[in-house]
Amino acid sequence: MRSFSGIRAVIAAAAVVSVAATATAAWHPGLWGGFHTKSASDFTSAPIYTNIYRDTHCATNWNGSTSATTSPDIIWSNNRVWSYWGQIYLPATNVTFGQAIDDKAVLYVDGLKILNQVANNCVLTTVSTNYTTAGWHHFKFQASNGSGGAGPMGSGNGLGNGIGFGVKIGDNTSWSYPADNGAMSLFRHDDGLGFDDALYISGAPANHGVVAPPYGVTNGLETGDSFLCSAPTGTVDVAAGTRARCAGYALYTNDTGLAASGATNAFTYTHALYATLVWQWERAYAMVFTAGTGGSLSTTGGWYTAGSNVTVTAMPAEGYAFSSWTGNVPEALRYQATLVFPAAQPVAATANFASVYYVRTDGSDAASGLSWAAAKQTVEAAVAAAGSAGTILVSNGVHNINAIWLQVNQPLTIRGVNGPDVTALKAANVNYAVNKYRRVMLVNHPGAFISGFTLSNGWHDAVSTDGDGPGALRLLSGTVSNCVVRDNMGSGLSGGVQVGGGLLTHCVLFRNTAYRSGG
Repeated sequence: MRSFSGIRAVIAAAAVVSVAATATAAWHPGLWGGFHTKSASDFTSAPIYTNIYRDTHCATNWNGSTSATTSPDIIWSNNRVWSYWGQIYLPATNVTFGQAIDDKAVLYVDGLKILNQVANNCVLTTVSTNYTTAGWHHFKFQASNGSGGAGPMGSGNGLGNGIGFGVKIGDNTSWSYPADNGAMSLFRHDDGLGFDDALYISGAPANHGVVAPPYGVTNGLETGDSFLCSAPTGTVDVAAGTRARCAGYALYTNDTGLAASGATNAFTYTHALYATLVWQWERAYAMVFTAGTGGSLSTTGGWYTAGSNVTVTAMPAEGYAFSSWTGNVPEALRYQATLVFPAAQPVAATANFASVYYVRTDGSDAASGLSWAAAKQTVEAAVAAAGSAGTILVSNGVHNINAIWLQVNQPLTIRGVNGPDVTALKAANVNYAVNKYRRVMLVNHPGAFISGFTLSNGWHDAVSTDGDGPGALRLLSGTVSNCVVRDNMGSGLSGGVQVGGGLLTHCVLFRNTAYRSGG
């Protein structure tokens, strides 16, 4: 068998190979293929014109404009779908396939669709597949054109050198066009006379477990041969945190003809014609959830079937609040106490809890802040005490912000217990002649949540060191909800609030002035 590196050197023009079929069932060089002109999206109809081709020759022929012709002498025309099928010889290494066809292209290897570019216009798509043993694999490549330009994209935009379908072998960094030398060095096809002595066995979505007969090709069969085909019972380990269970089988007599199927892991096979057996595998993923200090969980996890919903809720103990999840949870849910997501990979996550701090206007910043009786007096002191995470509950009253502004750069929840009608955060020490700005709050963390306050009395002058800005609130990430922003003055375009990211929701803004931008 010729090495694949030698095959890649054969970048000959993809010409039609004229090979006469023999009178006995056998493999022949090249691929069987052809085209139809029903629809550019019709990848199921059989070709109208068929022939033997050395390789996927339509992927080397660019046509700048096409027409409605159905002539078999013209490679590309409107609504033309090319199909090539047979087998491809692949080495025992990582193989990357890539396509850049105008308009659409799909690739099947061993019955699995591994390239699937079905959007109009040429888009480069690639997939890498690792083969542990060298050998022949079922191959089917299809490409189509709707109208206009067809084939590999123009110079410089595709895989290179007018190639719309290519491979990278092992550690190779450049694309090569897969071409056969005419002696079955890369491609071969059945001559159509039955080739009824083989059963090909594979698994979907992959070859899991040890099956009998083994994965690959069982040759030398005769019509009427009958034997047991079986896959393991129970589950098999696929990778760390991933296992699979045989969910049944599908038996095909060609690429698309389903001859039989079942939900069992064993059946008696009787050979009649060349067939493909695909064991169906259902994957499951391990979910491991742990609770940090200060709380518990609704579940510690377990095994979840791929696609099923995973739900877990973090429940804080008294004196604590949920803070965040660490681990490989969906990023959009990291700061939500309840996770709901479909199982698609193993997940290990820890729920983190933080202390609840309390603020009253008659409290003391020297107190612990861990109860209403030991409440802090200022919100600034509570933020400093909470550190990297926590919840701060603020009682009724006007709470002065004495610093230039209150900075929330952590996943803190700061809540006015009884809402903005009775709880205010007010910029203090405002002196228009001396201070260039005295704003209320900066919020800049995706896990920050601010709610239940009136923000007022902020002042910002455009000549201050941080440029134009809002009078009261600069929101860069996180959420500000159920707040009233009023009676603030800012430079630039924002009198009350400047939103550079995050979410401002269910808030009321009024009587704010952007004095340098027309009010």
